[in-house]
Amino acid sequence: RARKFKPLHSSIEKNIKIVNKKFKNKIPEQKVDFVSKILLKIESLISINLISWFLIIFILVLNISIFMVIKMGKKKVILYLLFFSLLLSVFASATHLYRNQKQSNHNLAVIIEPNSHLRSGPGDDNTVLFTVYPGLEVKIMEKSREWVQISAFSEIAGWIERDSLTVI
Repeated sequence: RARKFKPLHSSIEKNIKIVNKKFKNKIPEQKVDFVSKILLKIESLISINLISWFLIIFILVLNISIFMVIKMGKKKVILYLLFFSLLLSVFASATHLYRNQKQSNHNLAVIIEPNSHLRSGPGDDNTVLFTVYPGLEVKIMEKSREWVQISAFSEIAGWIERDSLTVI
């Protein structure tokens, strides 16, 4: 969960190394290329609240520049202001939507119960496929009452009780 909000924070990686010593299923290390690392660093430095404030300011400047074009005519400086404020407003809007979607994405979870059984279908009467251990990160595929269909790797998928995992 912490990686979602601060992807490159050093203390998070230290904590994951400590946790990996305790669990059978290791939390995978995050391998990031140079460009992605820079983008994640920028993303962790700029909060969504700051992006919201920038968006409000850019839209305000856009409205002022539209008003100036209407009142003062199509002067070169005013048209440049209009163009750049429109461009910045679109960029800030897209960034804001992306960050909101990323933070509200609740399809990842971690197994928290020891010796949880992964079954072929929702319900105790279905065949046990695997036993999964705490710390395994899974992707939520579908939900059915108290059961959740999960996928851990491309080869492992099945149903598990909702209480056996926590959403991250």
